[in-house]
Amino acid sequence: MSATTGIASTPRHYFGKTRSWHAFTRCRPARWTAAPSSIPRNGASHAALDEPVSQLTRRQLLLFAGLLTASSQLAATQLASASEVQAKRRNLSMEQLKDIIARDFQDKQYYITGQLSKDIFDEQCAFIDPTTNVKGPDRYSKAVAALFDPSSSRADLISIQVADAHTITSRWRFDAAIKIPGRPRIKPYTGSTKYVISNEGLVEQHIETWDISALDAFVSLIFPSFGAPPAPPV
Repeated sequence: MSATTGIASTPRHYFGKTRSWHAFTRCRPARWTAAPSSIPRNGASHAALDEPVSQLTRRQLLLFAGLLTASSQLAATQLASASEVQAKRRNLSMEQLKDIIARDFQDKQYYITGQLSKDIFDEQCAFIDPTTNVKGPDRYSKAVAALFDPSSSRADLISIQVADAHTITSRWRFDAAIKIPGRPRIKPYTGSTKYVISNEGLVEQHIETWDISALDAFVSLIFPSFGAPPAPPV
């Protein structure tokens, strides 16, 4: 290759089968090379090339750390849930269960507040009334707490007794305001609850019956005089 024809002959000469692309790049003409002022000095070009890789690596590490944290939190939640299930007070006597239910009803007002002793209820306990069927003490507790206004509501326990080896029954009077604008009231009514106890000594069914119809109860929110008269105080 001559000095005068190097530029013109380079493509033919270096794209041949006997030369590699690496050899071509070493001998490419000056007009194909970046100006010296545009080349970073002191190894900056390597840092610039490495920077995306470094940033990707940091992102991967942060993502990995986040996944580890989330996994740890999930494991802790699962362990906590397992502990809650294992912390049930199993195999209490029927009299003990009756007394706990009575205290929850009278002192904690669980029919209004949802604050019941969850450790005596099976996690799959069915809470059934004429309008709903909720499974699990936690869901029941949250639903009740969201529905009634405790500042202007009252649930009175009339009686409670052990009916047989697996059943506790109660009678009560209910007078409540709903947590919606205007705080409308359901007319006071009476009813009963059957607590079915499992072989492990946990409440597995909580079944309500009302002395008025569900229609009567709900219409009374708008027309208090509709249907049966209000239940008298106890």
